[in-house]
Parts: sequence; structure tokens; C-alpha cells
Amino acid sequence: MSEQASTDTLSKAADLHSLLRCALVAEENEASGIDWKGLERVLGMAERLACEIMNEVESVKGAGN
Repeated sequence: MSEQASTDTLSKAADLHSLLRCALVAEENEASGIDWKGLERVLGMAERLACEIMNEVESVKGAGN
């Protein structure tokens, strides 16, 4: 994996972590009665990022064999 690709993957992982933290806060707010409409969008973005990260990791694993 090139250094740039590695940096991109790490950046995506950090973005995914941030999105999941947003989802957790949204869930806590919902439990306290605050209605936040962005949870579905945040989880959708997190799912897409996770898929991209997994594909990149799989391509690195495949290149190592």
C-alpha cells in the first residue's frame, strides 16, 4: 500500500470513528427526548465509509499473498 493510500485509509477510519460518535450522541439525545433527524444519514455515511475501508484493507491483504 502506498503512503498516500495508507493516509487516505487512516483518514477514512478517523472519519468513521467521528460519525459513530455522532450517532452515539444522537442516540443519547433521543433517549432524553431531543428529536434529531440526522441519525439515519450519519449511519448511512458510516456504513459507506466502513465498506470503503474494508475494501482497501482486503486489497492490501490480497496484494500481500
